[in-house]
Amino acid sequence: LANLNEVLQIEGVYIHMYGKTTTSPDRKLGHFTVLADTREAVVEKMEKVKSMLSIKST
Repeated sequence: LANLNEVLQIEGVYIHMYGKTTTSPDRKLGHFTVLADTREAVVEKMEKVKSMLSIKST
């Protein structure tokens, strides 16, 4: 995941990887948990995370 270290510097953002080594369309490799005091703050953080990440297939 590109920019993963930067994403993990955002307070309340946590990654949970499932240990899979290959990618394919619609295959779930992990997920993020985003915590904040309000729903609006969660949505804002989620949008920031989405804009920062990309997955490169192998």
